Amino acid sequence: MFAFKQLIKRNLYLYFRDRSAVLFSLLSVFIVILLMLVFLGDMNKNELVQLINHLHGTISDADANHIIVMWTIAGILSVNAFTIPVTMIGMYVKDKEDHKLESLYTAPISRSMITSSYLVSSIICSMLMSLLILLLSYLYVSFSGYSFLTISSLFTVLFYLIIDIMVSSALVLLIAQWVKSDRAWGAFSTLAGTLIGFVGGIYLPMGLLPQFVQNILKAMPFIHESALLRDVFTTSSLQQAFHGLPDAALQGYQEAMGIIIYIQNHQVSNTITIFGLCLCGIIALIISTYLLQKRSRFDC
Repeated sequence: MFAFKQLIKRNLYLYFRDRSAVLFSLLSVFIVILLMLVFLGDMNKNELVQLINHLHGTISDADANHIIVMWTIAGILSVNAFTIPVTMIGMYVKDKEDHKLESLYTAPISRSMITSSYLVSSIICSMLMSLLILLLSYLYVSFSGYSFLTISSLFTVLFYLIIDIMVSSALVLLIAQWVKSDRAWGAFSTLAGTLIGFVGGIYLPMGLLPQFVQNILKAMPFIHESALLRDVFTTSSLQQAFHGLPDAALQGYQEAMGIIIYIQNHQVSNTITIFGLCLCGIIALIISTYLLQKRSRFDC
């Protein structure tokens, strides 16, 4: 167990020591913030105001902006839950290419424990960065004069974050089993960091995408990870904004913004979403373990 803890400590140290790695792992987060500041934030806010006014309701620009900000924060957290593991587990690929794993395998610790150290390091680092983002978000929303999250909602967010991070880390670790070089992983990181905003329904809300694209995204875990967080961050404010308006209007807006997900005209509950995500993560870990054991006799 001491060796396992030392490996985790080593991985975390290498990540935070490399400032460029930290910066690039947060690049997608910066892209989301930039897009929201430049045009997407105003576009989403204006559409919400127009929708409620069309339904003969009332909402101020400030209240609509608050809803969009909370929606964006949830999206940033879901992006962070994927991009940090990509960077952290990239160290596994680099160690494999540099044959450092061969030295580690000579230590009195199993190969599965060594590989697990990268996974655990990824989860710890992602949670730390997510807590930092939560703190900064709290300060921004509070200084803007609005409420952030209740204590119970905050614990719910932390629970969902743990699930999202664990599932994303397991999926990234599975992908890493097929990547042999650091250069190839760098290309994957760039592509993944660019696409995660789209597949998570963050750069463009679900309602603006063609139906066949929506169906593809619903088959991936990322849109469901985002939906869990968005539900907590926005439900209270949206219920106030749509108070007195038809329930169908609220549900339609939530679906368009990727807050709730419908499959075959049936809403996917949070319980089903959590079960599906956990199952996805478990399957990814089982496959990764199988591939690791299969290759252990031949290479690192």
